[in-house]
Amino acid sequence: MFSSGGSKKGIYLDYAATTPVSKRAQEVMEPYFSDVFYNPSSLHIPGQKARGVLDKARQAIGDIIEASWKEIIFTSSATESINLALRGIVKASKQENPHIITTNIEHSAVLSTCRDLEKEGVEVTYLPVDSEGFISAGQVKEALKENTVLVSVGYVNNEIGTIQPVVEIMETIREHRMAQAKGAYALFHTDAVQAANYLDINVKNLGVDLMTISSHKIYGPKGAALLYKKEGVELAPIITGGDQERGYHSGTENLPAIVGFAEALKETQELKEKENSRLKELQDLFIKKILDNTSGVALNGSRENRVPNNISLCFESKDTETLLPALDEAGIYASSGSACKSRIPEPSHVIEAIGKKDCARRTIRFSLGRSTTNKDVERALNGIIKISK
Repeated sequence: MFSSGGSKKGIYLDYAATTPVSKRAQEVMEPYFSDVFYNPSSLHIPGQKARGVLDKARQAIGDIIEASWKEIIFTSSATESINLALRGIVKASKQENPHIITTNIEHSAVLSTCRDLEKEGVEVTYLPVDSEGFISAGQVKEALKENTVLVSVGYVNNEIGTIQPVVEIMETIREHRMAQAKGAYALFHTDAVQAANYLDINVKNLGVDLMTISSHKIYGPKGAALLYKKEGVELAPIITGGDQERGYHSGTENLPAIVGFAEALKETQELKEKENSRLKELQDLFIKKILDNTSGVALNGSRENRVPNNISLCFESKDTETLLPALDEAGIYASSGSACKSRIPEPSHVIEAIGKKDCARRTIRFSLGRSTTNKDVERALNGIIKISK
């Protein structure tokens, strides 16, 4: 149960926007706010003690995703990580006219960056998705060019929860590389922010060159994220200053947040199998009861090939401006889509892209989490069914 701060308790169903910090993450962070507060870049003994803690957290994350510690670059957010991946690859590219491939349902951190890069002369291809939000490796193959420097496809869509075939896409990119002449070749970046709780994030298994993960989506603190950069990939910094993060991301590292991030990621992997099974049962119950007991309500995206916490629903007779306040009043806390765009009164580009333009202003995303119980779901369902009539 989630307390809103007053006497009335509500049900939090917006875990895709952010998660609470787990007790384990809180506990390991505590000493680094005041006891071991030192700057990891300082050369004195206390500073080097902090450096050791930072290195340990980096190694721990590397072990989890099966990467070298040298391949982990800490940033303050997923948006920074994505910008570093996209802008850094373009900047380091030897191509005179670099080309990027992405999809038309990516997070705004990807799409806004791509549109900005277009203003600088970068060519961008936005692949269309099908009615469930998927692209195919074949689409990527057709879009690849000699001047393609990067393909960026989100592992899981943040609004409708669809899981993209990243392994197949990477295999297609490898085939393209083998056919290329000498010179630059396409790299693959995936935004795994919504995947880390539920899917395989082992970079050896995925084969990706770059990957983004965010702490506050996996029960860690806000203010920490990472970019995995495969060794040998040339990447130019986009924030200059000192030589923190081996020069890729200048600025003093947020040691407490990074320590909490590492612990949260470890805990997430330990709980993954059990939580996936539990949440899938709740998701199935949620979707079945809604569809069986309401008219004019439809599921957005795939029924099966989606992460187990995501339920995106289109309410055909009510718009989000009506639904969200009504849900709030009922103590049900959800969202109309990405939290990053919630203050901008625009229809969802994701819902429009899957061919449901009429639902773009009528969609609510309910996302489950560790604290969500059967009782919470039943209570929320009763409220949603009543509101939707």
